Amino acid sequence: DGENLDTIGLAKLEAFLKHPNTDETLDQIMSKCVLDLEIYNGFALEIISNRTNEKIAAIHHAEFKQYRKSKEGDLYYYSADWSKDRPEIEVIPAFDANNPNGKQLLYFKSYHPQSDAYPLPGYLGCIPYIEVDKRIANYQLNEIANGFSAGTLVNFFNGEPNEEQKKELERKFKNRTTGDQNAGEILLNFNDSKEQGAEILSMNGNDLVDRYNILEKTTQQNIFTGHRVTDGALFGVKEEGIFSSRAQIRESYEVFQNTY
Repeated sequence: DGENLDTIGLAKLEAFLKHPNTDETLDQIMSKCVLDLEIYNGFALEIISNRTNEKIAAIHHAEFKQYRKSKEGDLYYYSADWSKDRPEIEVIPAFDANNPNGKQLLYFKSYHPQSDAYPLPGYLGCIPYIEVDKRIANYQLNEIANGFSAGTLVNFFNGEPNEEQKKELERKFKNRTTGDQNAGEILLNFNDSKEQGAEILSMNGNDLVDRYNILEKTTQQNIFTGHRVTDGALFGVKEEGIFSSRAQIRESYEVFQNTY
């Protein structure tokens, strides 16, 4: 707030906004805090006082997920890797505007009645669907990489070959039928009689495509709902058969701004 500041005060304010630390502007720090607030529903800042503890010398963005809170709430513990059996820990006191002293942590979290120490994200209700979305992508990637081998059983009725012949037959069959490059290819099988032919059994239901389409739409809708997205077109996701005009996009944006 530059009101009632003289020229020197305004110059100091401008300098602080541009250089709250040696590496960043205050806008850059705020951008990181906004992202933390979106992901964790909280953010943290390291407040560094000058040597005489009379004023703030620097402000640094703090990696929110790396801090743990003491039971009393007056101390915070930082570690770069909490997964270790004996992690290296730095103890930082909570920020006190009336008693600045060295390095202190300003820790902000949004209120939630089910959590005292740490915040809960606003999209908590749709986290299972976010996990489903990740698993769908991983499943489809493996389906493309492995073809239909995991979902199809091929029986040959013309005797059992030796191990070397089995491996050679399997190699040729995989090269011919699996992978994204062979999608939609025609497979021909020539035999002297029906008894010597090959039987191909699908181990998945015939409605697998329909089921995945429904699952994908349901997952997308629940993720949007969990983030209070009123119109997927705002994020480049268009609903099939619906054309969004410029006026509709602007109206949807205003609704999203007012409700999120």
